[in-house]
Amino acid sequence: MAIKLNERTLALLAARSVPNQLTYLAMTVKLNERTLALLVARSSSKYSVYILTLKTAFSARICAEYLNRRRQMLFLLSFTFIPNKNKLIMQYILSGDYYMKEIKLDVHTHTLASGHAYGTINEMIKEASNRNLDILGITEHGPGIPGACNPFYFFNIKVVPRMQYGVKLMLGAEINILDYKGTLDLKPEHIKHLDLRIAGIHFQCYKPRSIDENTTAIINAIKNPDIDIISHPDDGHCPLDYEAVVKAAKEYHTLLELNNNALRSSSRLNVAQNQETLMKLSMKYDVPMICGSDAHYMNDIANYTCIEPIIKKVNFPDKLIINYDSKKFEEYINENAKNRLYH
Repeated sequence: MAIKLNERTLALLAARSVPNQLTYLAMTVKLNERTLALLVARSSSKYSVYILTLKTAFSARICAEYLNRRRQMLFLLSFTFIPNKNKLIMQYILSGDYYMKEIKLDVHTHTLASGHAYGTINEMIKEASNRNLDILGITEHGPGIPGACNPFYFFNIKVVPRMQYGVKLMLGAEINILDYKGTLDLKPEHIKHLDLRIAGIHFQCYKPRSIDENTTAIINAIKNPDIDIISHPDDGHCPLDYEAVVKAAKEYHTLLELNNNALRSSSRLNVAQNQETLMKLSMKYDVPMICGSDAHYMNDIANYTCIEPIIKKVNFPDKLIINYDSKKFEEYINENAKNRLYH
């Protein structure tokens, strides 16, 4: 302790220390709120977490940022004063009742390349590492979204290292569904370069029709062997036959997404009710689902705080949430890769 260490080095040292050393470091050195939250999230000792949480008053933003890191942190945050800036977060912090386990992956995020997101690849993967994720997926918008990257962008993603800061990076696209035939706005010569292929409806590219036509559009995308995930199939402005969609997802080995960002949107209709319906049907037919943050900035990575109340409400089983098991997710994608048209 006679050596003067900068805060980042100290945080790294403390995070790797045995519990007693961690507690001593935290009690004797002045740390800023973010670093202290990082130590709490990485601590494996409940006693150390208790000492750390008593040492500072975490803001609601920091609580949200680390909500999906380590669950013992959340239990002990109830001992700490937190300004009431977010009612949903406060409700879960003060209740001490947390339903989701430790999150291991988030594969629906965006960077500057999408035109309306605000982080770089490096910033995003650093934050994923800070949050102890095994896998980060960056899925830029397809060209049909105003301001999105030119399709040529996807030709050269091979130059980006796929393992950084201890996190596996998967680079892909959130491809737009254009019509009821399930036509996509990326061509095969672009799709073949992607590690991960998400397809979804965005109203900049797709005009909602009847429930039958909308359902056909989604199911045709599900049937496409080059698609791994269907993003946010939950907007009531584009009604779907959810039972048919869930059955198709099971048959064609495609994941349906529970989108956190959609639950915060004022422009979408009945998202919570529709996600609840999807969860209940997934339980009925034993179909796994994937949570997606749809983060457009690094602070939102692996943020599933809006989904969590619905998971709790319907008692959605852990075995159907693929975000808890990075190996299971990789096996899922690898199985899809065997049947790809373009690779």
